[in-house]
Amino acid sequence: MAQPLRSPPGPGAGGHHQVVFALAECVPFAIALLVLLIEFTPAHVGYTVPLLVATPALAAVTMGPKGTLAAVEAAVGVSLATAAYNQAWGSQQVYTNFLALFLVSAASFMTSSAARTRRENELNQVRWIATAAQEVLLRPVPDRLGPVRPSSMYLAAETGSQIGGDLYDVVQTRYGVRMIVGMSGARHCPP
Repeated sequence: MAQPLRSPPGPGAGGHHQVVFALAECVPFAIALLVLLIEFTPAHVGYTVPLLVATPALAAVTMGPKGTLAAVEAAVGVSLATAAYNQAWGSQQVYTNFLALFLVSAASFMTSSAARTRRENELNQVRWIATAAQEVLLRPVPDRLGPVRPSSMYLAAETGSQIGGDLYDVVQTRYGVRMIVGMSGARHCPP
């Protein structure tokens, strides 16, 4: 009996976390936009540009190295625009802000790159273990068994996976060549 197709995860399952993660990716750019709006308002009373220093660090947590660089570009762009608009060039406050932005940006980019490298190494290790397990469980079919020239190909049902629940084997016995093919669970095949 065929199993019904599964529906995509709803907001309560994995979907909720994806929405929260997508919103978290927007926070650094929302801060940059907020600072830009406040600084370009004629009635602003405080210097809000130091808030931009947080944008690379927040981007490093959720977006990786490329997203961190994009947040740095946004923060630098807003800092340059507000310094020009407010005619603040030459003030110690502007140069201190740029120095802090540079230091936090460099640290955020290095941290983000290191985290990405660590995740890639862990993923490569898991793939290596899965490949080793597959080679033990699904050893290669010999080129020839008696009068039979068997051939095989294994494609896991899940995208990106190397191993599934299926099996196959071909052996030579005193009664001839024997083959086994086993599939785990029923699959829905389109007509």
